Amino acid sequence: LQRSEVLEKSVKTLCALIKNVASRLPEHAWRTFWASTDKLVGDAIDEGTTQNVSDINTRVRSLWRVIEAMSDMTSVQELKDKGLVQKVHVAATIRLVGLLTASPLDNKGKTASQKDIIRVYEALAKTLGCFDHEEGLELWNDFFGILLIHLPGDESAYTWCHHLSGIVQKRVEKPSVGLATMLIGQIMPMMNSTEVQASVFEKVTLSLLLCMCQRSHGQPPEVWVSAADALEIVLETGLPAVARSDSLAPENKARVWNSMLAGIKAFLLPEGHDREHEPHTNMHERCDCMLAKCVVNQVLELAEGTELQSEVLLLLDTVVGTCSTGTQDSEMPRAQLVTICMQGLLSAVAEGNPTSALNTSGRQDIELAKLASKVAIERCRDTIEAYVDFENEHPGALPADGRTELVLTALQNLENLELHPQVFEYLCAHLQSRRRASMSGGSRGPTKKEIRDRVASLTKKGGKRGHFLLLYPTLCQCISSNHPEVRACARVMLQTAGSDIGIYE
Repeated sequence: LQRSEVLEKSVKTLCALIKNVASRLPEHAWRTFWASTDKLVGDAIDEGTTQNVSDINTRVRSLWRVIEAMSDMTSVQELKDKGLVQKVHVAATIRLVGLLTASPLDNKGKTASQKDIIRVYEALAKTLGCFDHEEGLELWNDFFGILLIHLPGDESAYTWCHHLSGIVQKRVEKPSVGLATMLIGQIMPMMNSTEVQASVFEKVTLSLLLCMCQRSHGQPPEVWVSAADALEIVLETGLPAVARSDSLAPENKARVWNSMLAGIKAFLLPEGHDREHEPHTNMHERCDCMLAKCVVNQVLELAEGTELQSEVLLLLDTVVGTCSTGTQDSEMPRAQLVTICMQGLLSAVAEGNPTSALNTSGRQDIELAKLASKVAIERCRDTIEAYVDFENEHPGALPADGRTELVLTALQNLENLELHPQVFEYLCAHLQSRRRASMSGGSRGPTKKEIRDRVASLTKKGGKRGHFLLLYPTLCQCISSNHPEVRACARVMLQTAGSDIGIYE
């Protein structure tokens, strides 16, 4: 028989043994199997540059078939109970799969189809569910380790991920970024332990963010959308686990949140180069918007305490302010991102009133609504006034479409916003007219009694729409706008405010 025929027959026999008599194989047979296959793969990869490529690929493909046979075993729990499949065995399998998928040999002759690779990874993930928390945590870290080496990035480039140096293994030269991110997104929800999810969340999340920060570095835009998809799933499943975790110390939870927020900011508002000069595609914009929606729908919703909530709100406000700079007649390349962040701020204000049309979550968080009210109303006011000022200073000139859409978003959301009485009281105490502030110079601020009197008067007059009264001067300026929808929105709010103070009675 030819050597290749001997190898083929041996692989078939071994696969049949694994499938049919796995539960009857003694422990020493399993240990011999793990040791020999582990060494064989390592030798194949180490010698890949000196031996015949075809021969090496044949050996690696044969090993992949063995791994596939192992992934088909349906009695993993039974084998574990008998001591035939132990932590060391599964760890060896993880290492083998990692070597096979990360090997440069894949670039010379693929060892398995993507479909086969996904199936094996999913089978491995199910196997890890058979182990208790302590053993399972170590195995899950190993498991994600063989995926994270495919995500490009340099931890030393950002302070928010310095502490990951040494945790993530050396990255492969030619990574399969799309495959790795897709697997992360599919497997994260399969983890059956909240504590394990919380423990791996930081490493996985920061690695994905670091990867996404490299999006102008040689990979097609579709890859970064895949990374954003995975990050959305990781945040959705992992953030609640971090919040519920009993094993994570408070200081570790704080580090997770602070690092994550810094990573999100680094992606949305990068320093060190001008985002305007990056090739901007629909895929890039889709990544921006996906991450912004994650911040609004998941990060802000799960932020605990006023300090964290304030940081998230500040992040959204900073994105709006930074990305909307420039003259009103200049294009706003990231208009959709700015709109999402603006709507997120106003939705947070609406959380104070569960019946508000803008409250899509249906929950009530008055403290969050208070914090968001000042940020959101001031941002809306500044956006509207900048738009109207441009029209007044440049008669006949048309603001750019993106800036008009942003102003309409602010006006339409303000029109639908309903405030909780406590939120309105907070807003009255903390919101000060920009023009009144400039006129007052160094004069003292209002006393507590003056604030209470003002709140009582405005609450009686304005009710849930009291912010119309606070923005009355700004809305009056919109009456002369060249844009019919701007005028219409302002007219509706002014009429409502007039009815509230008795003008139309």
